[in-house]
Amino acid sequence: VLGQFKMEHRLFLLCLCLLVLPQIHGQYSHKSAGIECDKKGDAECAIREFRKGVEEDPSDAKGWNNLGVALMRKYAPAQNQVQLNEALKAFGTSLALVPDAGTRKNWDDLTTYMKSRGMAVPTTPQSPPPQQLKEAQAKAQASQAGAAGATSVADLYFANGEYKKAVGTCKKSTMVIEVTEEERANKKLGIENLIRANRAIKICGVAILKPVLEERFLEKLRKRQKVQFGQYLRSIEEDKKNTNTTESNQRSPGRYEVRLPYKQPFIGGELIDNGLLTPILKANVGTRYEIDTFSSVTSLPNTPHQHWHQDTGHLFGHFDHHTPPHGLVVFVPLIDVPKNLGPTEFLLGSHIQCSEDKKEKYTLKSGWTLSLCPWAHDEFLPTLTAGSMVVFDVRIMHRGTANKSDKKRPMLYASFFREWYVDRVNFKDKQTKKFDDLTATERKLLTRVDSHQYILQLEEEFRKLGGDPDALQSNYMYTKHNLQ
Repeated sequence: VLGQFKMEHRLFLLCLCLLVLPQIHGQYSHKSAGIECDKKGDAECAIREFRKGVEEDPSDAKGWNNLGVALMRKYAPAQNQVQLNEALKAFGTSLALVPDAGTRKNWDDLTTYMKSRGMAVPTTPQSPPPQQLKEAQAKAQASQAGAAGATSVADLYFANGEYKKAVGTCKKSTMVIEVTEEERANKKLGIENLIRANRAIKICGVAILKPVLEERFLEKLRKRQKVQFGQYLRSIEEDKKNTNTTESNQRSPGRYEVRLPYKQPFIGGELIDNGLLTPILKANVGTRYEIDTFSSVTSLPNTPHQHWHQDTGHLFGHFDHHTPPHGLVVFVPLIDVPKNLGPTEFLLGSHIQCSEDKKEKYTLKSGWTLSLCPWAHDEFLPTLTAGSMVVFDVRIMHRGTANKSDKKRPMLYASFFREWYVDRVNFKDKQTKKFDDLTATERKLLTRVDSHQYILQLEEEFRKLGGDPDALQSNYMYTKHNLQ
């Protein structure tokens, strides 16, 4: 009896494992509401709010853990197996999203409790703990596990820092996510595809969702991009100085990047806030992200291979351990991109960091010799369908391959960064004429101040011409830290 009491008491104490995210400046949070309900002793309210939270964001591993704890606290005393099975599924989903020792302990404690009451414990989708890694590997090999099994083992390799083995599990089947008609209609990935996409980005560095955009919307994007890019080509034919500006850049011979206009259909939610994409962004860069570079990248017919590069490097180049991404990039091909049209090629795992002394010289299949981490030399060249989304870690090595066709290859490009990061690599900011007279140190220190001054100067010149710059501005009825 004493042992049973201790077990029950231990289950009740698991409420301390609830992971609290406060309500942010008046914005409603189901997670916060669930915590408040729990504090008041209203278990049903807590469960209801946590359920709504994970329905809204099925990539929230902590939210799934909270739901499991709430179900466990309410239904363990009554030994309600149906509800306790749901708690196990919630813990299992949390573990599948993010292998976490605390959540694993919750699952272990609940299964122990259920077994002690003679309840059958169902199989859940959690990964085995590190000490069972060898057994998991053997089981995966013996059963010739498919994509789901391979990525489950890959999670364990990754968590243990065995990056070469983890990246070795990256196959086309683990990185290409076939979006179902139901998911497209609901504009929401199912939990299984969401888990696969997040794992591919974390371990391989890239995931491809296909198809995402509807053809009717895609045709609007194609027409507008074709007009804009045509105008750009005519402008550089008239004056080569128009090639590289604050709005455009030649990335390599025959390959041009041009900022997209701040107009529909480009700034519509179907593209930048698509329900199939948003949970992936939240899972990888948090809820407070912003679009930085927003452009189209077009390679002309008979364009050669591009050089290998990262869009931005690691935040701390001297570190010898991996950090979460500070940004993701999304490519949207506007037409089908077979190999002869020059799809983007990736070096799988090259987003995972190592110190310089651990890098080695590798000669790739493409003939390039690069200094890379030991796990980062497998090339992946996916062909693409129009309207798909290629989502990749901003740090992964990649390149545009040769366009050997007689067609242009247009793609849309959007980088989604954590709000504190500013891209200083891909486009220059507007600066005043005075900026050219500053020393190199002064330029670096005053870059942002000078850009603001440029705006003020334009407004003053506009006023002199009789214009009213205030009429063009926001009403500023918001605070920046409330936006998410």
